[in-house]
Amino acid sequence: MAEIEQKRETGDVFLAPNEWLLVRDRTKGDVNVNVGPCKLTISETDRPVIFDQKSKRFVDASTHQAIQPFATAPEGFYIVLKNPAMTEKGEHRHPTGQGKATLVDLMVGRKVNIHGAASFPLYPGQMAKVIKGHNLRSNEYLIIRVYDEDAARKNWTSAVIKPQSGSETVGVTPQDQQSDLTMGKLLVIKGTDVAFYMPPTGIEVVADSEGNLVRSAVTLERLEYCRLNDENGNKRYERGPMVVFPRPTEIFADREIERDGKKTKTRKFRAIELNENSGIYIKVIADYNDGEISHKQGDELFITGKDQMIYFPREEHAIVKYDNNEIHYGIAIPAGEARYVLDRNTGFISPVKGPKIFLPDPRTQVIVRRLLDFKTCSMLYPGNQAAIEHNAGLAGVDIGTYMISSASIAEAAAAALFAAPGSAGISGVGGMYGATGPAGTVGTVGVMGMGGGIYANQITSVLGDSAQARGMNASPARGFSGDTFIRKTQFSEPRTITLPTKFDGAVSCDIWPGYAMMLVRKSGERRVVQGPATVLLDYDEQPQVLSLSRGKPKTTDHLLRTAFLLTTANKVSDLVEVETSDFCKLKVKVSYRVNFTGDKPEKWFSVENYTKFLTDHLRSKLRSATKKIGVEKFYASAEDFTRDVIMGPVVDPADGKLKGRQGTLFEENGMHVYDVEVLGVDLDNKEIALDLYNSQKEVIKHALTLASSKRALEFTKEAELISQQTASVKTETAKKQFQLKQEELTARLAWDLATASANAKTVAEHNLAAIEVEKNAAACSLISSASDKLAAEQEIALENERLAQKRAWLEAEVSAVVSKAAAISPDLIAALQAFGDRALIEKVTESMAPLAMIKKTGVMEVLGDLLHGTELGKRLSPEVSSNGTTPKMTTSAHPRS
Repeated sequence: MAEIEQKRETGDVFLAPNEWLLVRDRTKGDVNVNVGPCKLTISETDRPVIFDQKSKRFVDASTHQAIQPFATAPEGFYIVLKNPAMTEKGEHRHPTGQGKATLVDLMVGRKVNIHGAASFPLYPGQMAKVIKGHNLRSNEYLIIRVYDEDAARKNWTSAVIKPQSGSETVGVTPQDQQSDLTMGKLLVIKGTDVAFYMPPTGIEVVADSEGNLVRSAVTLERLEYCRLNDENGNKRYERGPMVVFPRPTEIFADREIERDGKKTKTRKFRAIELNENSGIYIKVIADYNDGEISHKQGDELFITGKDQMIYFPREEHAIVKYDNNEIHYGIAIPAGEARYVLDRNTGFISPVKGPKIFLPDPRTQVIVRRLLDFKTCSMLYPGNQAAIEHNAGLAGVDIGTYMISSASIAEAAAAALFAAPGSAGISGVGGMYGATGPAGTVGTVGVMGMGGGIYANQITSVLGDSAQARGMNASPARGFSGDTFIRKTQFSEPRTITLPTKFDGAVSCDIWPGYAMMLVRKSGERRVVQGPATVLLDYDEQPQVLSLSRGKPKTTDHLLRTAFLLTTANKVSDLVEVETSDFCKLKVKVSYRVNFTGDKPEKWFSVENYTKFLTDHLRSKLRSATKKIGVEKFYASAEDFTRDVIMGPVVDPADGKLKGRQGTLFEENGMHVYDVEVLGVDLDNKEIALDLYNSQKEVIKHALTLASSKRALEFTKEAELISQQTASVKTETAKKQFQLKQEELTARLAWDLATASANAKTVAEHNLAAIEVEKNAAACSLISSASDKLAAEQEIALENERLAQKRAWLEAEVSAVVSKAAAISPDLIAALQAFGDRALIEKVTESMAPLAMIKKTGVMEVLGDLLHGTELGKRLSPEVSSNGTTPKMTTSAHPRS
């Protein structure tokens, strides 16, 4: 205020049209309104002010801040005016004219709705709010409230209501509503009926929690629904497709969901999908009729997919949920396995065997898990650490506590159960109903809840005592988009489930070949299962426990508890202390072979500790028989003696005939000892043992010497016998050889005679053939001779003819030669001869030149030497000239000279 005082303005102020200013006179306290256009002079005592709507007080302001525009509402808008000024005729009064307006009395506490078009200044103390007319879409609505009953009835017809296109009726009619316009009454203006609305005086539009006047309805598609909660506690369900408008006293129920990593609220929910292996547990909270079927309050329903594939909730139903999950799923029970099912009405527990998908009815059926104490678990599953850990987990204790005792297990399990928050009792209509805690046990029973099983879209391989173990979905049932259920937004591998039935199902045991187990029910009923087999235990069945003595000798200090009886080829070992007639104590280590016989297997389990029962009886028999013989005899024949005592003698003492050993039969439990083995005999007295050892050693030594001599004698006998047999064999061999030789000679003689006879016969036949051949040859020769003679005669005739011809030819040729010879003269012949000799000498001379050079003589000399004594050499008369030149050849006039 001090700051405003310092900056107060004085002088003239000009107001433009559609502007107004409040001025307070500090001397009188009056507040006047000045309407433009006008000129206003601010004096020292005047202060421009504004009316604060929150504090409802006039506050000093600067001139610039105090000048305000008219409250203006164009067409389609309306003004909510508080503290109006009314005339005597009931009309609205506003400051008019220019300059200072006259003050009037205001109707403080009242408000009116003035529809546009309108524009006016305000009197001091008035408040105005310009609101745009409400345009509504088909899925929008308004909630209006009656704040002035009389004004609402009087001005109801002045409301601006434009119907929606295509709509024949207006959502709020004057006649229907005027009689019910009480103070505070809420009405709904639906966008399906009204497209535009402006309220009259007496009616106001109520804003929602976020300040919005126009509200959005819920548009439901198929398979969608919404819930509306009324102020009276009732609720209403609507399902799509439709647009849902709430009643004035209703609000939409919403739920917070996570979408795209952000948390948001939704008022629409998806219907729940069911199949034949899933269902919903329903509690009826109000009477209703479903067709011809009448349901009373408190009834329980279990709706499965066989009854209704798509479930929409209704106001008479409340879903019983476990861990905020609605759907119960069936359990996959493989072949050879089972689950324990408790009937909640009778308390009877029965196994449900596979293979099947079992959907328990949560109204009457509860799937339970059986908790085995440590002794039973270790007896049924010896050495199976996983089974021990599983049962310890069911008991809610550590393994150390689990291994203490059965009583501690039950106490710890009960403590873990009742200590779990929210684990027992009924917590409201939609809460837990008889559920168990994380321990999953009541005493020694692990109650899995009302569903059981793991038949869902996505399954984890490790299941605890949670909703999944009860067959519930891991999360609340999710919706789907449009008419298609959403599985995943991207491709995934085919659905794979893991069945954790190893420990969650019924207790099962594998009985190996040769073993048997007796199961006893609380009613006293007994049954014996012989292997190989897999047995499923009923819930109230317990295995008959055998406590067997262990060690050598068998005592009760260390007992073996087992439910498995080896019925064939059973082996029981024992160490028996016996005493002979000469007071020598020995320890005999034996091993009995035992079978369980008879057609009543239940008899086999009549004796709890059959090993102690067996060894005590046979130990007594062996001690009694040993007392009657000496140590040396027993020591020498311990095996046969023990077999005779236990199994019976081989030879019948009555008639001396051989018979088989009968063995020992126990009538009490059908146990038959069919063989016994002596594994060792020990003498307690070391000196006697040493003497027996030395005596046996001497006996053995003499026996070895005697045996050696006997072997030498036998060797000699055998050697001589072999020699004799060898000689005999050789003699026989020689005789046989002579016989064979004689037979060979005889055969050869016969062969020669046969050969000679055959040869003679062959020669005779050959001669006869030769004679025939000769005869034939002679005949042929005669024929050939005649033929040759004729041919020769023909040849001679022909030859004579040829000779005659040749003679004639020769004669003619001779005659011709004679004629030719008469024509040649001796001179011609000499000339020709001389010419030929000269040519020959030239050729020879050319050829002899190299030889003459080698001999260093003349060619003619060489030629003369070569042709010496010949006719030509005679013609060569070597003549040597006086000067030593080459001799020349001389010829006579006649070649013969």
